[in-house]
Amino acid sequence: MWPPNAAVPLIGMGGMRLSTDRDRDEARAIGVLHAAFDAGVTFLDTAGAYCWDEHDAGHNERLIARACDVDRRSRTYSGRHQRWPDAP
Repeated sequence: MWPPNAAVPLIGMGGMRLSTDRDRDEARAIGVLHAAFDAGVTFLDTAGAYCWDEHDAGHNERLIARACDVDRRSRTYSGRHQRWPDAP
């Protein structure tokens, strides 16, 4: 649950295409994230389902975590839980 008095930044970045593009390039994606951080983006949208298929689940979250390991400025994250169709 979001705290009732929390402020959400007006500008954010969605991470889906960084992980779902057929020609994805992780080094380029991390560069895009660092450029967004440098431009002042502090709100990131991610989800376990931002990936190629169920075997790649969580790719976007791991990608963002790697980018943030290098750049430790404060950020807010929005995430969602995804159940694959054949999951129990």
